[in-house]
Amino acid sequence: MDAARLFVGLPLPPVLRDGLAALRRVLEPLSPVPCAWTRPGEWHLTLKFLGDTPLERIPSLKAALEGVAWEAFTLRPGGAGTFPERGAPRVLWAGLALGGPECAALARAVKQALAPLGFAPEARAFAAHLTVARAKGAAPSAAWRPALEALEAARWEAVRMERMVLWRSYAAGRGAVSVGPVRHGAVGGGGTQGVVPGVGAGSAGGSRPPGPRHVPLWEGGAPG
Repeated sequence: MDAARLFVGLPLPPVLRDGLAALRRVLEPLSPVPCAWTRPGEWHLTLKFLGDTPLERIPSLKAALEGVAWEAFTLRPGGAGTFPERGAPRVLWAGLALGGPECAALARAVKQALAPLGFAPEARAFAAHLTVARAKGAAPSAAWRPALEALEAARWEAVRMERMVLWRSYAAGRGAVSVGPVRHGAVGGGGTQGVVPGVGAGSAGGSRPPGPRHVPLWEGGAPG
């Protein structure tokens, strides 16, 4: 059965992506271990990870997401932290100074909309965050303090969040991409017929395209 690794999230506008690119130049020398840094062009906030999903379920996912009621809101990054809370940190993240409750409410709405389709809720409670880097090695929490302080000191602009996206995610280091048609929503609702990279034959997770690791399959705007 052909499947794709999917997740639902909020794309971040260029002003924040540009800020992340500049911040990496500050953070990389301060990181105690080599890291896989989030590509600025693919920076997003994950609302729900769906995992490996049969391709034939994409139309029902699209329909369910189009039924989610939400309003545009203001988001501004702020603060920083690492996951997990105990042991060697594996993820460096930026928190939210504005928009955290709205993201949590939207994540709940997405979870409720997809539950009838058989997507189980995550075991962990939703924690709105923006992944900045993933550690490739182990270092104690104290060694991350310089990077955390620099990330906490970053100043971010407030932005309007008006779009929600269903993405297909590709693992790094894979081969050519397969291509096929899928119906996907346009901003403001409705659907259009489009050819979306990566929606065709392939194994779970799919082959990585030569460009982005995350390919949008559907996009919807906040009603009203």
